[in-house]
Amino acid sequence: MAERFVNTKELCETLQVSRRTVEQSRKLHGLPFYKTGGGTPRYLLTEVKEWMRNNVARNEE
Repeated sequence: MAERFVNTKELCETLQVSRRTVEQSRKLHGLPFYKTGGGTPRYLLTEVKEWMRNNVARNEE
């Protein structure tokens, strides 16, 4: 079964982060995304999770 694309709202809900966090991660830090024909960003969760594993600093207490 092919993985489906999620929109920004669905990604925010899944990751429990704000829309601004997603947009800044995409624009400034290279969060992987695809654009639809109309220019709307879409995300594959497997790619986003892999990107997070490789790029997001972990909180160490």
